[in-house]
Amino acid sequence: MSLKVVVCVNHFHPSIGGAEIVAKTIADYLAKYHEVSVFTRKLIDKERDSRDFSYPVYGYRTGDIVGFEAKIRDIKPDVVFVYSDVFDFFRTLSTKRQPYQIILALCGANWLYSHRNYLNMLYRNMKNIKAVVCHSKRERDYKICSTEFIKDKTVIIPNGIYLDEFDKNTKTRQELAPEIADKRWLVNVSNFFPGKGQEHLVDIFSQLPEIEQTVYIQISSDIDFDIGQMLEGRWKLATRRLKSQGMKKEDVELIPQAFSVVPFIEDQYVCSQVTSYGEMNFLAIQGWTKDKLQILSPKDYNSAILGDLLFCKKDYLEENKETVTKFLEASIKGWQFCIKRPDEASW
Repeated sequence: MSLKVVVCVNHFHPSIGGAEIVAKTIADYLAKYHEVSVFTRKLIDKERDSRDFSYPVYGYRTGDIVGFEAKIRDIKPDVVFVYSDVFDFFRTLSTKRQPYQIILALCGANWLYSHRNYLNMLYRNMKNIKAVVCHSKRERDYKICSTEFIKDKTVIIPNGIYLDEFDKNTKTRQELAPEIADKRWLVNVSNFFPGKGQEHLVDIFSQLPEIEQTVYIQISSDIDFDIGQMLEGRWKLATRRLKSQGMKKEDVELIPQAFSVVPFIEDQYVCSQVTSYGEMNFLAIQGWTKDKLQILSPKDYNSAILGDLLFCKKDYLEENKETVTKFLEASIKGWQFCIKRPDEASW
């Protein structure tokens, strides 16, 4: 039975990238059996050549959710396939019951991991989503899919690469890079997106025999990803550790935590602060119960965590001593309540 299928992706051919290639491959295949349409961002400097496709490709303007939904209603699709949770209008599509079935490919769940508060909204809206696709049970998006809210709708479809993409190269190693032509090459063709597991390559690489004769080559776009900078530091750190038996000052790599504990979950670093904004709650949602963690409490080392700081201008204090005093007394009373009745306190 032929269906009307809409493929939604932020970027599409002729734009170049992994998502663009995969989305076009999916659309090309589905078009052999179904009536396919593609929705993607409108190109700024040119129009797409319709001769490149056997199906219509509609370009929308970011922010034009009204126009997007109107065109979807005109098509009356049976299925809307959303490639990545980062798709511009996915949040809007999933918050209400639609006359079509929605299939979501998480593709690393980068947007969800960057906007943790939306996870609960996704869980509540799972009744509006037919299925969720992830590539492997070892991918970080499966940590989301394996929760009780999504696991029954999760489908595992392995991802792969097109080896024929390497067939176009006709140059020898000597022609490409004569200074390292005699060494063994370990090539990674991938952008430094979170969730791809590149941080594990450090541990794998460090176990290779004759590591001094191996060169790691990273081929990626010129986009400056934070995770790329983190991994560069980890590669340097791994090399230093191979040269020494003991831990030294220069063996320590400091990585800014920012407002996310996700890098800790992905093993990008092994020690993380978890008292700033409820990280323990987020870890618990991801299945990291206390028995799986080694918790180091400052109080066990004759130290303490700095508490909240209250401050005001000197002239205000002099003119409003009673107000400031009452405010301090109320704050202390609140802390005393939390200490005496922790089960009722919010944290």
